[in-house]
Amino acid sequence: MKTGVEQINADVAQNKAIIEDDGVVTSISNLLQANQNKVVVKWWGISYYYSKSKATAAASAFGRISRGAGYGVVATSYLALFPATAFLGLNASYWGSISNSVSQTNAKTNRGIILSVTWAAVYKTSPQGK
Repeated sequence: MKTGVEQINADVAQNKAIIEDDGVVTSISNLLQANQNKVVVKWWGISYYYSKSKATAAASAFGRISRGAGYGVVATSYLALFPATAFLGLNASYWGSISNSVSQTNAKTNRGIILSVTWAAVYKTSPQGK
């Protein structure tokens, strides 16, 4: 029994398995098959697993955030609040870039996507099930 517990702990440490809140141990390979909707928090950041339909909705939401920041750029530039204009411009660009990346990755697969975001706001999108 001790060997089994040590193996489970090793699998969790290597991100090969997760322990759910109810104590159930699940192999990651079973979770990554396709079209999962979940959030996994890791030491380096967060991974969002979106099914194909959820990825479409997420890309749309990120696009709305980008457009909202873009409207802020117009308003702050009109009021000559240049530091705010630069900040909102960078935000609009960042969220628009995430929206485009999610849309492009989602269009290339029917298995859903993974959006991984580090604590430093660096992101990467990839298909699920790879």
